[in-house]
Amino acid sequence: MSDKDRIPAEQLTAWERWELPVMNEQGETREAEESVRPPTAAELEAIREAAREEGFQSGYQAGHAEGLSQGRREGHAEGYAAGMEQGREEGRAQAYAKHEAELQARLRTLSGLISSLEKPLADQQETLEQTLVQLVLAVCRAVIFRELQLAPEALGQVVHEALAALPADEEWRVVLHPEDAALLRESGFEPVGQMTEDAGLTRGGCRVQTRNTLVDYTLERRFQKTVQAMLSRATARHEDAGGHQPDYAPALDDLSNLHTDVLEAPDEPEPE
Repeated sequence: MSDKDRIPAEQLTAWERWELPVMNEQGETREAEESVRPPTAAELEAIREAAREEGFQSGYQAGHAEGLSQGRREGHAEGYAAGMEQGREEGRAQAYAKHEAELQARLRTLSGLISSLEKPLADQQETLEQTLVQLVLAVCRAVIFRELQLAPEALGQVVHEALAALPADEEWRVVLHPEDAALLRESGFEPVGQMTEDAGLTRGGCRVQTRNTLVDYTLERRFQKTVQAMLSRATARHEDAGGHQPDYAPALDDLSNLHTDVLEAPDEPEPE
């Protein structure tokens, strides 16, 4: 053997046993069957640990997948129920807000209609009050002058009442409207004393004068006193009832104008 086929000592490894290859009947080389040795305890423990880990991972993944699926189903169901309830609440809130807005709009419209009706009603109330006042004035004029025409003795009664307010020993003078004076003379009434005429007096009244006294029995004065007495009774009723006491001062202040409107009217037509 030449030196080139020699392997240097520094390149040599551990020696290995060499055996002849195993041949089959056809003369082909086949692998020799290796003998199987049983696993050691450490190998068995490693196998069991690997199997346990594999089972754990498999169970973990299966459980995770199942839990995820179940969680999704339950979460979907809970989310659906919560969403449904929230949707109902929001729907009710929106419907309430919409109906409330419509109701407020209708109330504003109704309020506007009421306001538009109140002003004409207030105007009609004022017109009605004025009409009633005019009606009362007309009735008063009719009653007063009708009484003077049908019962001239009422004038004599007025004169007697005025004279009764004076001392009996004093000389007096009664002042009448000219037509009333003529009416008294025609009826046969002649007062004991001086009777003079004053066209400025309203028919139905008189003034009785002495040297120191004046009795005002004019129709204006008697009318005013009657109305004052009526208003005083009305005030007393309100006080007894404990209610709000109306202020009649403006009405009393206007009595002069009122009795002027009532009494200083055009002459009534003579009765047929």
